[in-house]
Amino acid sequence: MASSSSAAQEVPAPIRTHFMEYLPIRAKCSVCKKPITPHTFTINTMVRKSKKEKKKDAQVEYCHYNCWKVPDDLAHKPLEQFRGFVNLKPEHQVKVRKMIEAGPGTTWRAIVEQELQEQLDASMNLDNVKEEHVDAVEHQAAAAGPSTASKKRKHVHFDDDMTSALTGTQTPTAAKKSNQSQPSSSTSIPPPTASTSASARRASKKQKPAPSPSSQHANPNAKMNLASAKVSAAGAKMGLIGAKMAAAANNPALMKKYGEEMKAQGRVMKKYGEEMRQCGREIASVAKAQAGQSKKQAKQAKEQAKQEATRARQQAQRAQEQTTQVLASLGSEFQDLMSQFNQHS
Repeated sequence: MASSSSAAQEVPAPIRTHFMEYLPIRAKCSVCKKPITPHTFTINTMVRKSKKEKKKDAQVEYCHYNCWKVPDDLAHKPLEQFRGFVNLKPEHQVKVRKMIEAGPGTTWRAIVEQELQEQLDASMNLDNVKEEHVDAVEHQAAAAGPSTASKKRKHVHFDDDMTSALTGTQTPTAAKKSNQSQPSSSTSIPPPTASTSASARRASKKQKPAPSPSSQHANPNAKMNLASAKVSAAGAKMGLIGAKMAAAANNPALMKKYGEEMKAQGRVMKKYGEEMRQCGREIASVAKAQAGQSKKQAKQAKEQAKQEATRARQQAQRAQEQTTQVLASLGSEFQDLMSQFNQHS
């Protein structure tokens, strides 16, 4: 019994040699148990019982590169010394380098998920910055409000309308203020009734200046730019989630989680798309109004040019008549001179 147990303890551990290649044959992955198509990039492991066993007779464990896990007993040596590493494409060399530098237990899928999570976090931070910028712009626009000139103009119109409704005369605001500073006379104006106040309000509404098309056009354009930025950020998020779903194809739990995230992001994208369509409709209406105004201006310019042409023709006709009269008078004078000359001769 002792000899048999000692013999079992003296059995050497198998020698595992890792190498990379583009598999020339069809095989089965030792991790996911799925077939490996020929000419696929694989990271394989050759298992020998001892150094005396020939490599051509050794057992080989084939593995997809994204299924391969960095083993704990991986030899610490330069990557160029691994069999087949120098024959790999540059992008595959980068993948192998990242996995080995990450340490034992690392897989390519874990690296991809980590990078995607970092990109998603960066995108979310960028989206937050954009939203803060949008809020700041909207706050500034709300704080700015209408211009001082328009406020003053509306106030003057209201005062004038109220004065006209009460007294029938227009009194400037400055004069009213100076009159208020002086002591009041014996005659006082009766307080406005409901009918006079209503008529004053209607008059002020009629005299309110309409906003120009250019001021209406600026706001929809800004909204369109903001909505476009939101749609771009949402599209980037959907792309990252799609890449994460592709990396987690063998994990149903992660696939379900990423699917829910994709649905939520789709709803957000639909909302931003509706905002863009609304902005497009607003811009189209403003452009239509501007086109109508331009058409009206062109018609006015055409009528003005027609009137100027008529005036020019009338002036030319008058000049021609004056020239004819001058020539006629000169001709009569010439005839008189000729007749006098003939008489003297």
